[in-house]
Amino acid sequence: MLNEHQTADFTLNYISNSKVKPPKKVPLQKDAKVSAPSAESAAVQTVSQEETKFAKTSEQNTLSSEESTSSATKTSSAVNSTALENSSASSTANSGSQSLQPQNLTITFLAGKTLKTVDSTMQETTSSNSSTASSQGKPSSLTLTWDASTSSEVSATKIASGAAQKTAAMADYHSAGLQNPNHYSINPNLSYKLIQSDSDTYTNTKYYHKDCALGVAGNFGVVAFDTAALYADTCSNVLAKNLQANVNFGTRNLEELSYVQNYQRVHPTSASCPQNVLVVGSSNSVSVTDNGNHFAVNGTKIDCPNTIWQDADTSRTPFINLEKVKAEVDAISLELKEQKNANVDASHLNKWGGSCNESYLQLTKQDGVGVYNIKASELSQYNRFGVKGLHTGTSGGAVVINVDCSGVKTLNMPISKIEVDGQFIGFNETTQFRYNKVIWNFVNCDPSLTINTQLLYGVVLAPDATINVMQNLNGTIIGNNVNIRGENHRDDFVGKLTNDITVRKVWKDSSGNVMTGKQAENLNVKVQLYQ
Repeated sequence: MLNEHQTADFTLNYISNSKVKPPKKVPLQKDAKVSAPSAESAAVQTVSQEETKFAKTSEQNTLSSEESTSSATKTSSAVNSTALENSSASSTANSGSQSLQPQNLTITFLAGKTLKTVDSTMQETTSSNSSTASSQGKPSSLTLTWDASTSSEVSATKIASGAAQKTAAMADYHSAGLQNPNHYSINPNLSYKLIQSDSDTYTNTKYYHKDCALGVAGNFGVVAFDTAALYADTCSNVLAKNLQANVNFGTRNLEELSYVQNYQRVHPTSASCPQNVLVVGSSNSVSVTDNGNHFAVNGTKIDCPNTIWQDADTSRTPFINLEKVKAEVDAISLELKEQKNANVDASHLNKWGGSCNESYLQLTKQDGVGVYNIKASELSQYNRFGVKGLHTGTSGGAVVINVDCSGVKTLNMPISKIEVDGQFIGFNETTQFRYNKVIWNFVNCDPSLTINTQLLYGVVLAPDATINVMQNLNGTIIGNNVNIRGENHRDDFVGKLTNDITVRKVWKDSSGNVMTGKQAENLNVKVQLYQ
């Protein structure tokens, strides 16, 4: 059975009889192969596709037939849908009398619940004697029916005075390519690239900042390992398996990219400026529209950006491997979870505090990492939960708040503002990431857990939960499902997650006297530090 977005090698068997003879040529894609037909027996033409998308070809080959006109269509009863487009095969008159040219050759395959067109680049050539097909009683169409949801075998379909069979050899790969069925001249401002090798992937681009404490995920404002749904202004780039963009997204005035494997609801503004990059998975259809002046993704014209990259095969070489990113995030979350309370003063927390100036957690070591552990049931009792004592600069410290969500299905977060360099920071758009030094790490989460945030400045790290952003949030949101219902601004985490230790070496003799000069010249020691 075809899985979603899989393609298939296929064989067309034209069974000849007294009236129908096998075609001598078959339109092929690049790198396709044909076995020579026998004169008086069934002719078998095999077309295989390896690494390039069926819909994209640089060659136009012709199909000639002496007495038949064929149109092959593969459909499925599993999905009530129509083929995306009809393709036309160019035809060339064969020498000799009574030769008939095929009018159309359309081969459409069903992949899961998605219809794809195998070949949309074949061109129609009018034939002077094609109209004689019906008058001579010859077959004018060939229809192949294949229910991919139940079987990989295709039933024989009899046509006029002949029969056709189709068998499929399944190939477990996905393919992609830029579709330009109208053969538009593409605007030079547009740029399209296929991601085909590891050298093309995210960590080998200028957009990846490897010093991010949260790894790959820390380079994005919204990260969803399942589905991200945007309903309010999202001033962030997006990393998601599935995206439903009801509004525009992208960090304004910042060079960045977004990666979406399955773009389910496409918004015309899928980046903040034309120079940024949208990367999509191979399951999406990327085409040229508007007389070659714009791209379209899954049929929706893209006004911004002008650059689209696409996985040639997401199952083999994804631009970003989301499973690896999830594993990386899980490891970071687990490491933070193991930390004990340190470098914080919780005495100022007040469940009845009316502001973050009345209820707050204080970092006590300016250049250290503060850790505070709290149960979700207790956290939900606070109206305000501020964080103070943070400072800008590389030695400005950070605060990690581990929230134990054991047994909790829904968690309503308190308002959480942060004070940096003695001032509370507003929830404005920014491209100067300086203030975000707080991580809310949600652990022991049931997969059904829903976290509802209010005003919050920091990282929401809940890779197994659903996160509903209900009010403005500055920072990074990492969840299984993320729903943006309040304004969101990307603000990368710039804190550190390790405490510095300074060691000064002093040599002393057995009497406790400091050894200097030649006395200590050849001495050495090995030190092992433990956390």
